[in-house]
Amino acid sequence: MTMFLIEVSLPRTEAMSRIQNAVRAIGSHFASHADWRPRGGAFVGTMFVDLPDDRAALMIVPPAMREGASIHSVAALAA
Repeated sequence: MTMFLIEVSLPRTEAMSRIQNAVRAIGSHFASHADWRPRGGAFVGTMFVDLPDDRAALMIVPPAMREGASIHSVAALAA
């Protein structure tokens, strides 16, 4: 398995309603368990996951939030 950082950026004006709608509609694990913080004019949600590939990581993100999602492979630095 590979560790991935999932990052989703939502415009500040839409963020809270989109997060709440995702949780209500599908019980979104990402929306309810991501760490959300303001950055500039947006809210950014981040989550680390251990999955087989980046496609599986993207599937954690609710469909309405995937457009603003980025997936980054994370590896430990070797000494």
